[in-house]
Amino acid sequence: MTPENRKTLLDRSQDHDTSWLNAIDERSEFEQRVRTHSFTNEMLREQYGIDPSSPQELKVHLDGPAAKLAGVDKTLEAVQSAVTGLFAESPFNINLKLTGIESGSTVLVYEPTQRDVVEEDVLGDPSVTVSHSPAHDAATEALAFLKNIEAHIDQPEQTNALRRAFKLSKELTKHDLTAEFAWFSHTGNARVVAITERFAEYLNELKRKQLPSSERKVLQGIISAVAYAEDDLYVVTVRSSLTKRAQKHEVFVQQSAFKNLGKFIGDSVSWDVKTTKFTDGFGSEVSERSDFVSETVDYSQHGLF
Repeated sequence: MTPENRKTLLDRSQDHDTSWLNAIDERSEFEQRVRTHSFTNEMLREQYGIDPSSPQELKVHLDGPAAKLAGVDKTLEAVQSAVTGLFAESPFNINLKLTGIESGSTVLVYEPTQRDVVEEDVLGDPSVTVSHSPAHDAATEALAFLKNIEAHIDQPEQTNALRRAFKLSKELTKHDLTAEFAWFSHTGNARVVAITERFAEYLNELKRKQLPSSERKVLQGIISAVAYAEDDLYVVTVRSSLTKRAQKHEVFVQQSAFKNLGKFIGDSVSWDVKTTKFTDGFGSEVSERSDFVSETVDYSQHGLF
């Protein structure tokens, strides 16, 4: 590293000049902290015991497979241990090895022991894959996916994608990827990824919704049970046959209407019923209820159920 380049590096790392950290569209408290180089120093000092030599400051660059350190006032062994320890832990989860030292400088060059980025189907759905090496690549892909889903939240065709987003949110939580990520590229630009609690709450809100839809159909079978239900209703169990594997269907019938039908346990019925299904915000069925509408006559026109 030339003296000129080293001076430029140190000048850019001063707290009063953060213009080299380009702004991104979405601001967060975490971003405001990482936009100052002193926060990086503070984190490394408190967690890993690396004290930057005054007035020089520790500078970390991440650019694809390479990580570089400059201006560290520690022994070589201590620096190596601290660097590998830092990047081995969350949120980086990268195993680094020292590959060289720049001639005439204190810049150490590290590379991951595993360079390949693996595309993994984490949801059992080949249409949704995330890159999980290094961890922040996975977070970037996940956030982009979730933002795309949120932008089309009102479109019915996004139902399946929303369901996958909910599963992906849970998968990210399992792998400790819901935290905020920050790293420095070789150009000095800071990139921040945050999968917010607000969006996780939004997904849970969709999960709790119950949206009704109804259809009419003819139900034929044999009455196998009658029980009291709420609001002057009977819940009548109708079986498709008397065999053990027969299908069962519960129908809510007004007590007065059921008495007028003159039906008892063991009698065959052919009923017009209204079935209402309740789905959550992802389109997954939550519950179903059938209500008696009227009695039909022509048994031959309809199969059982």
